[in-house]
Amino acid sequence: FARLSSEEGRGSDFHALDLEGRVAPATRRGNPRCCGLFQGLLVVSNVLLIGALIVRGSSGRAPPTLLDADGILTVGTPGDYYPYSFVSGNGERAGIDIELFAELASGMKAKEVRFVNTTWASLTEGLAEGKYHVAVGGISVTLERLLSCAFSDGYYQSGKVAVTKCGIEGGDIESLQNLIVGVNVGGTNEAFADSNLVQVRKFDRNGEQLEALLAGEVAAVVTDVEEAAWWLHTGGNNATYCRSPAILEGTGTTKAILLPRGDNPLKRYVDFWLEQNRHFIEDLYRKYAST
Repeated sequence: FARLSSEEGRGSDFHALDLEGRVAPATRRGNPRCCGLFQGLLVVSNVLLIGALIVRGSSGRAPPTLLDADGILTVGTPGDYYPYSFVSGNGERAGIDIELFAELASGMKAKEVRFVNTTWASLTEGLAEGKYHVAVGGISVTLERLLSCAFSDGYYQSGKVAVTKCGIEGGDIESLQNLIVGVNVGGTNEAFADSNLVQVRKFDRNGEQLEALLAGEVAAVVTDVEEAAWWLHTGGNNATYCRSPAILEGTGTTKAILLPRGDNPLKRYVDFWLEQNRHFIEDLYRKYAST
């Protein structure tokens, strides 16, 4: 980089940086036009060189593309977590994260958004193995997941509640010790149960624990407040079943998009998109989780 200072009727002083970043001694030039041309060429060459370094990255390799070579964005999702990602009655994928990513991908000019099934237990493993670009579906940020993956900026603050038959005491962790509690495996519900509860029954597929609650096989279910509200109101179960009035202590969490680790241009794009589309995301929550 260069700094050029000129005075009317006099020559120009050219101050350049040497290879170690020090300011080299100023040099007097008798021909301002010649000097100006030389300096201009030097500045342009430096800008082009630095631009090339930025594009290729500090490792000297071109950064990964945002999409597959065919313009496909592959998204992993367990697809069993209301109201984020589920299969509707007509067999179509639906939910907050499904609509969110369909809209996000349209801004990326993706030719197709391809959702692939995964499980809560294999969520991070599938991403690390390159089975999908990202993963969505009501995923909570956890330290364990951060060991192998990254997350986008958060877009919703959540927490866990207990669902029981109305009239049964189960609104806090202490009262849940007296009940058989159902949770799905592989996610934060299981982690909470393992750390805080005594009588726990685990289910491989999310949703089975709620079916077990209806059948009387468990006395309570612990899940995120959004899923509990969806199940109670949309499922028509609010006449018989109730959720704890407050978030269970220590269960506050952030929902975000699971991404690969490293200097990932996809993460930068997703974070910027989330910031620019907050009103759209709020509308999705009003549509799916207003209850």
